Amino acid sequence: MDNAPKISRYMPFIFLAVLVLLMLPVLPDWLKDVYKNENNQHCMAIPFISLYIVFLKKDLLTKYLQQDPPQPSAKDILLFLAGILLYFVGTAASIIYFRQVSFIIILAGAVWFVYGWGLLKELIFPVSYLLFAVPIPEAAYQAFSSPMKIFASRIAAHLIRLTGIPVYREGVNLFFPQTSVEVVDACSGMRSLISLLAVAAAFAYFFQKKPLGRGVLFLSAIPIAVLSNVIRIALTGIIAHTYGMEYAQGMLHTMLGTAIVIVIGVSGMFGVQFVMNLLSRTKA
Repeated sequence: MDNAPKISRYMPFIFLAVLVLLMLPVLPDWLKDVYKNENNQHCMAIPFISLYIVFLKKDLLTKYLQQDPPQPSAKDILLFLAGILLYFVGTAASIIYFRQVSFIIILAGAVWFVYGWGLLKELIFPVSYLLFAVPIPEAAYQAFSSPMKIFASRIAAHLIRLTGIPVYREGVNLFFPQTSVEVVDACSGMRSLISLLAVAAAFAYFFQKKPLGRGVLFLSAIPIAVLSNVIRIALTGIIAHTYGMEYAQGMLHTMLGTAIVIVIGVSGMFGVQFVMNLLSRTKA
């Protein structure tokens, strides 16, 4: 019994060693996916945002860490073991996504087992937020990307016609009298959707206190992202028809698309936040 305090004192270092040993083989694949694939470049910022949120809780965390950790029970290690199991399943099946997600589950399980549910509850958002740092598997990305391209192309064609410009749509191709525009995978809207969902999650965490409000603000990123992509495609088509295709591609196209996503994304979320605050004051 006298050795129990000594064991509990070294427990965080034991779990940290397990995390590092399991992460080392996964890290090179993660870095390659993030740096070489433009769809995943938002992943690099996510760990820093999570760390910042943890830093904001430093006083509360210090209070927890200064207390004697609760005596763990057998069920407290189940989440940790589930993460370990997912890691080895991902390794055996060569599914990188499983191995990367398992690291987050193992981290949450280690906190739960060593420091108890009370501390994990305080860290549940920054730990869960790390899921946005895991690149989506290419198969899943393509499964969502294709229907999003078709939908955005259809709505963009209707918007262009409202300006009086004749356009014929076939699949993801927009045909104008003198030129044509193809909505490629990079313009499907998936990249902006994932990025805006990550921004909306942090935005909702800081600006909404109730779970319902956070959920509404988070989910609002979906129509906002779709709308921004439709406007981007419509403007690209209008520019290509009016000024020529050389003005609707390359650096100008990239800058225009980024500006549209940022402006509509940020203003859209602030708009939803404003409406929700207005409704809450009206009910009060």
